[in-house]
Amino acid sequence: MRGGDRCDAAALGEPDWTTVQPVYLTDDDSAEHFTSTDGSIRRNKVARRGVAEVHAELVESDDRVRETVSVSG
Repeated sequence: MRGGDRCDAAALGEPDWTTVQPVYLTDDDSAEHFTSTDGSIRRNKVARRGVAEVHAELVESDDRVRETVSVSG
């Protein structure tokens, strides 16, 4: 970027973010998943496919902006 093209991120405000915290990841084909924002889990493992679905859901929605989401199976 050239100096004149830069924008100050602070001037734009805090960006939206969500932290996704999965438990033990597996390569299973299941997309089943459970999410919580209080750290509770249903099982000690989750398939990568389930975590991918959570990411896709979060991109499409702003329901959990500035939260940490636990993902389990």
